[in-house]
Order: sequence, then structure tokens, then C-alpha cells
Amino acid sequence: MQVLNKGFWPERSIGYLARSFDNLKRGDDYGSTKSVIHIGFLDFDLPDIPPEFYGTYKLLNVKNHSKYSDKFTLSVINLKHIDMATAEDKKYHIDKWAALFKADTWEEIKMIAGTDEYLNEVSSELFKSLADLAVQEECEAREEYYRERQYMTDLRHEVEEVKNELAKSTEELARSKEDLARNKKDLARNKKDLEKNKKDLEKSKKDLEKNKADLEKKDKTINTLNTENVKLRKLLEQNNISISF
Repeated sequence: MQVLNKGFWPERSIGYLARSFDNLKRGDDYGSTKSVIHIGFLDFDLPDIPPEFYGTYKLLNVKNHSKYSDKFTLSVINLKHIDMATAEDKKYHIDKWAALFKADTWEEIKMIAGTDEYLNEVSSELFKSLADLAVQEECEAREEYYRERQYMTDLRHEVEEVKNELAKSTEELARSKEDLARNKKDLARNKKDLEKNKKDLEKSKKDLEKNKADLEKKDKTINTLNTENVKLRKLLEQNNISISF
């Protein structure tokens, strides 16, 4: 049964039927191959196929339509076209079987089944199955509720942990900002001290250059005095003059 048209139904149905047809074991005679029939209940029209209620497809010769094999059969029941059921379809109650799938209420199902033994049996089994399914769905819903509640509890715990981690991170960020502000102040002070030291260094360099110039000037003066002193001594010696200091 396929309610929604997901496409490629002919290919899918042939694939299902082919897998069922390949039922021989190794060494079996091909003459013992069992016939396979695939019946698809669709609630949509097939592309490029004229609409009809019940269609049957076999392997046929494309020219004279002679059957190639009776062991490979595809049938399609279109639930959208129950009104197109033929007299033969109605003879075998195919239209009623299809109507069961389109029924919306139990009253409608009972009315369709009427006095038909098989339809009533299927209706009873369907009612039982759906009742069991309802209980199963209720149990699953209860389990899902508890799973979701546990999930929400776990999620709240995770959220609390995340909030705590976020609070810690916020505090650490605040401390980091304070440390950064202090470091910036220290850096500004160090920069001022560095500029002051640079100025002092430049001043010391100028004083050193000045002292160096004064020292060179004094050296020149001393050298001049020494030279004059030597000349004076030679002059005194020449004149036999002795001077004691």
C-alpha cells in the first residue's frame, strides 16, 4: 500500500515482485518456480497510465499481446477511482475491499462489510488491531512523556551548569579587565619613566660631552705650559741660572 506518491512506483513494484519471483534454490528445476502476484493499493494516479480502478499487468508480446508467462503478475488498485469499478470488480467485491481503506468511521466500515463473512472477519481483526495499536500508542506516549521529562530535567541541569560556567567566566573576565587596566596604568608610568630616563640620559650625554671638551681644553693648556716650562728650563740652563721650586 502506498498513500503518498514518492515516485517510481512501477519500478518499485517490479523490484518487489522480482525479488519474490526469485524463489528457487540452487539446483531446483525452473519448472517448479511458483507464480507471484504483486497487488498495490495506491491513493494516487500513475503517470502516463489512463486512470482506472483495477488494472492487471503481465509479460506480453508488444506486437500481438500474447502472454509470455502467467507466473509474473502486477495488479494496481487505485483508491481514488473506486467509482470506476467494473462489474467483474464488483463481482469479487474488490470495490468493497478498497472502500474499507477509505472508510473514516467504524459505522462506515460495518456498512461496507454488510453480511460478507470475510469482510466482517477482516473488520473485526482490524478493530482489534487498531484497539491494540491504541493501547500500544498510549504506552509509547507515556514512555515518550517520561523520556521527555527526563530529557528536560537533564537539560535544566545542563543549563544550570552552563550558567555557572558562564558566571565564572564573567568573573574571570572582569578580573582580567581589571588586571589589564592596571597593566595599562603601569605601562603608562613605565613609559613616563622611560621618557624621563631618556631625557636624563640625553642631559648626561651633553654634560659628558661638555666635560670632555673642558678636559681637552685643559689638556691643551697643560701641554702648552709643559712646552713653555721646557723652554724656560733650557733658557735657564743656557744662562747658568738655577731655580729651585
